[in-house]
Amino acid sequence: GDFQALPNQNSNLGFTDHQYWVKFNLSNNTTKSQTRYLETARPITDLADLYFPENGKIQKVIKNGDMMPFEERQIKHRKLLFPITLLPNSTTEFYLHLQSDGEVINLPLTLHDGTSLIESTFTDQLVFGVFYGILLLAAITYLFFYFGIKEKSFILYVSYVVSIALL
Repeated sequence: GDFQALPNQNSNLGFTDHQYWVKFNLSNNTTKSQTRYLETARPITDLADLYFPENGKIQKVIKNGDMMPFEERQIKHRKLLFPITLLPNSTTEFYLHLQSDGEVINLPLTLHDGTSLIESTFTDQLVFGVFYGILLLAAITYLFFYFGIKEKSFILYVSYVVSIALL
């Protein structure tokens, strides 16, 4: 079928087991080659493959997704990242193939350079560090209440907080 324009920058396709294809172009209007990192989909998306067509034929495919062993990923990162080299003064067409087994498929197409990728990763680590730190503090507080009051229900609170952290 024909491709349809995405309604917004971060389209949510909902819970689906269908396959989706995304076609997009990237331009490099400078006189130097540029390496960018495409971040797309959620890390739990089963299949995310980026196709590099040229002259009507597929020249290169970068495979990624949750079903792929982590060691085999081209960029070993928790997010689904694809390295893209853009030639000087050129426009390149790409096809992205996404498939999930019933989970939500999100379509953020974020293009990073090396610096913005590091900054994004740092921000994610900071936010997750604060989140897990609060959970750890809550678990330790409940443990102190358990040992101080000897109320067994605080063990349930501790196990609840720890299970959320592990989830």
